[in-house]
Amino acid sequence: MSKRRLLRMKKEYLIKKEQEYKEKELESKKSKVLDCLDTTTKLSYDLRKEGKNILEEIIYNQKLEDVDYRLPKILVTTSKDPSSKLIPFANIFH
Repeated sequence: MSKRRLLRMKKEYLIKKEQEYKEKELESKKSKVLDCLDTTTKLSYDLRKEGKNILEEIIYNQKLEDVDYRLPKILVTTSKDPSSKLIPFANIFH
């Protein structure tokens, strides 16, 4: 392998590991904030500055999850004598 390719692969690996670390850290902070909410205890000092932003993110993500579970209701009506193209189209949605 060429040196450029090795350097690029190493850089991509390091970036990926850094992102994974940040995601794990954020998840642990979210769980700590949720635990404090459940037990009605005070946040630790290291989380107090970030607590508001983390809580807003948790609430926003919960709203998005609620929206994802609602499936749209589709209503297809046909006439008394539907055309040959309309019958298969209506059957797709039933």
